[in-house]
Amino acid sequence: MNENSIASILHVIRLASGIDFDPVEVAFRHPAPSPVTAHRQFFRVVRFGADWDGLVVPTDVLDRAPAGTKTPMSAFFERYATTQLRALRASQSCTDRVRSSILELLSGGEPRMAAVAQRLGTTERTLRRRLDEEQVSFSELMDDVRKTAARDHLQDTRASVSDLAFLLGFSEVSAFSRAFTRWYGTSPRAFRQRPD
Repeated sequence: MNENSIASILHVIRLASGIDFDPVEVAFRHPAPSPVTAHRQFFRVVRFGADWDGLVVPTDVLDRAPAGTKTPMSAFFERYATTQLRALRASQSCTDRVRSSILELLSGGEPRMAAVAQRLGTTERTLRRRLDEEQVSFSELMDDVRKTAARDHLQDTRASVSDLAFLLGFSEVSAFSRAFTRWYGTSPRAFRQRPD
């Protein structure tokens, strides 16, 4: 569903703009399929195992007006993307929606289940029941989201380890370092310095 939605958006933007452009980035949470040839041919710039699903389009493409209109494409596609996002969210499992909410709330500190439930428009009790039905706990999701985000963010050397600790909702760098060592068996700094 996520690939179809993003491919549709990219295809329509290319058609409407009249430009066969390369996106800045296309990202999918799921692992890369085998083979990835068709994905690379269509998307051109694609990353799998990301912490989000989506695409980034060059601003000069969005500033163009589609044929026969006077408004920039960005206004048209914002409405289109909102519709597609609603459909995508409706198709996601409770676990997927909780993961997304945790990731969005992390920089404000460690999110509580009540805050995630409120963001999802439900009660904490209902959220707990739905996660139980999917056989996952809130704390497991929190740990997994942080683990994945930590690995992804450490690949960007512009952010310091202390910045990452803050972004991931840790109150102290030492708490982040301990958690990272538990996840990956090495410190964040050592992980960043390893040869690729």
